[in-house]
Amino acid sequence: MSAGEFTTTRYQTADGGICSVRVQPETLQAVVNGATNTAPAGEIDQEASAIVSGGRGNGVFCRKVRLAFTGEPPEGYKEGGTVVIPWLQPTAWNGFRRGQTGTYLGVAVRVVGRTAESVG
Repeated sequence: MSAGEFTTTRYQTADGGICSVRVQPETLQAVVNGATNTAPAGEIDQEASAIVSGGRGNGVFCRKVRLAFTGEPPEGYKEGGTVVIPWLQPTAWNGFRRGQTGTYLGVAVRVVGRTAESVG
C-alpha cells in the first residue's frame, strides 16, 4: 500500500465474520482475474478490527495479494515494483493464482503471490 488517505470498510474473515478494516481508497478499486476488491455485504459482527499491516499482536491479519506492475507504474511507484494489498472477500482470493492479471491504480498488474489470513 502507498501513503495517503484511508477509509474504513468491511472485511470478511475466512470463517464468515465481518470485521471493520482501514484501507486506502484505491484498494477498493483493484481488479484481479476479473474480480473487483469490494467490501462484503452485511453488518460488522466482530468486535476486533482486521489488521492490514504488521505481523504482531492479537486479531485477524488480512489475507493479501501481491501484485507486480506490468505497465508503466503510477507516479511514485518503482518500475517493476510490487504492491501488497488486503483482499476483502475470501471467495475470489481463493481462486487467485500466480500470473493472473488485473489492474491497480489503473495500471496493468499480475499476481506474484498471496498471503493467507491468520489469527494472532
